[in-house]
Amino acid sequence: MKRIFTLIVLLGIVAGTVLTGCGNGENGPKPSDTNAVPAAATATSTNK
Repeated sequence: MKRIFTLIVLLGIVAGTVLTGCGNGENGPKPSDTNAVPAAATATSTNK
């Protein structure tokens, strides 16, 4: 009985993975087409 329950759980996990996809990043945000410098790459302050 435990083996059947384990098999059903594993099949459910596999079925969920197949139905939702692998998430390989095809639908992720794509980078912008501009040549703008990202905000994180700003110059450091010279105030002392």
